[in-house]
Amino acid sequence: RSSYPQYIRELQGIADGAVIPFYKLFLLHLDDILPNVLEGYNTNDGQGCSSVVLNRHNQIIIGHNEDAFKEILNNVFIMQACITEVEPPEMFTAFCYAGLLPGYAMGYNPYFAFSINIIGAKYLASGKIPRCFATRAMLAADSLERIEYILRYFNGGVADAMSINLALFQKNSNPLMYNIEVSPVYPPSNEASYSIICIEMGEHLFHCNRFLHLKMVEEDGKLIKSSENRHKTKEGLPKPACKEDVINILGDNSQKCLNIFRNESDEPIMTIASAIFNFIDKTWSVYVDNPKRSDAIAVLPLYDGR
Repeated sequence: RSSYPQYIRELQGIADGAVIPFYKLFLLHLDDILPNVLEGYNTNDGQGCSSVVLNRHNQIIIGHNEDAFKEILNNVFIMQACITEVEPPEMFTAFCYAGLLPGYAMGYNPYFAFSINIIGAKYLASGKIPRCFATRAMLAADSLERIEYILRYFNGGVADAMSINLALFQKNSNPLMYNIEVSPVYPPSNEASYSIICIEMGEHLFHCNRFLHLKMVEEDGKLIKSSENRHKTKEGLPKPACKEDVINILGDNSQKCLNIFRNESDEPIMTIASAIFNFIDKTWSVYVDNPKRSDAIAVLPLYDGR
C-alpha cells in the first residue's frame, strides 16, 4: 500500500465493481509467492508463455503466446486506458486477465511495447514487489532507465522472477529490441538481480520460462520441463525471417505434448491468445485461435511517435 497506493486503489475499484472481497484479488496478485513460502518450493503447474523477438530489415516483430489455465479462457480482455489524474496523462493498451491489474501479459504505451514470460526462480522474496504490480508500474514508465528502476531497485526490486521482451520506440527510427530477465536474489538483498541483452539487427530470440542469460537458480519442475520442450521444438523449425515465420513458430503444435501452441485436451494449460506486435506496420494483432489457421480478431494501432 505504501509502495503503489494508486494500484491498490485500482485493485479496490476492480473488487468493488465485481463485488468480490478485496483480499481475494490481492492474494491473486501474489501469484507464486505464497505457495513458495508455504510449501517451500515453487508450485507452478507449467503455466508459462512463449515469445519470439525478430529484428530484421523491414521485419521487426514481437510474437507472443499467452498460456494459462483453461478456466481463464474467455475471461480476458483488452483495455485501452487514459489516466488523467496524473500529468501528463498516462496512456496504455494492455491484454488483461479479469481480476488482475493490467500489464501482466503484454501491452504498450507511447514509449514501448512488451510481452512477459514468467520464470520459476527457486528462491522468492518477501517484502518485495510482486511482479503483477511491477508490470502495472511498467505501463506508466517512459524510458528504459525507469523500467530498470521499477524492476531492480524500487522497494528492493521484484519478489518473483520474469522475462520482459521489449521494443523501445525511437523517434524517426526503428525501435530498439531488448530482453530483460529479473529475479529476487538469495540471500535477500536491497535490489533484484537484473540482466538485459539487445537483440541486434539480423538477430532473433525465442524465450519461454527459463533464464537464458541471468545466472540464477530455478525451481526444477513442470515449468522447466515445458520450457525445455518448447525450446527443443523451436530449434527444429526454420529460423524466422518474417512475420509468417514467427506465426508458424507460435502456432506449432507438432508434438504429442507441451507444444509451443498448447491446446492438448489432457493438459491443464492452454494457449488462450496469441499476438503479433508489428513495428513496421505499427499494429498489434490479437488471435484467440491458432494463428497459423485463423485471422486476428483485433488489429489495433500502436501509438504513433513519442
